[in-house]
Amino acid sequence: MILSVLFFCLFSAVVIASASLGGFPVSTTQVVTGSIMGSGAADRPKAVHWDVAADISGTWLITIPVVAAGAAATCALARVVFGG
Repeated sequence: MILSVLFFCLFSAVVIASASLGGFPVSTTQVVTGSIMGSGAADRPKAVHWDVAADISGTWLITIPVVAAGAAATCALARVVFGG
């Protein structure tokens, strides 16, 4: 158990630091959540609530296009309001 916690923290830190060095945007919440699920699955796969993991994954897939559409709409509105 302690080893799993150590590994998920270490892996999260490596992924976030690598992405930062490469200039890639990442969600720390998503990285840490994925690391926790991964270390839990490696330790005891039956202990992971896979229905919750599926809900989280589905939400991640929806988040990017919805936020992109919202940003595009906001930019379009700003151009109409402020000119440009």
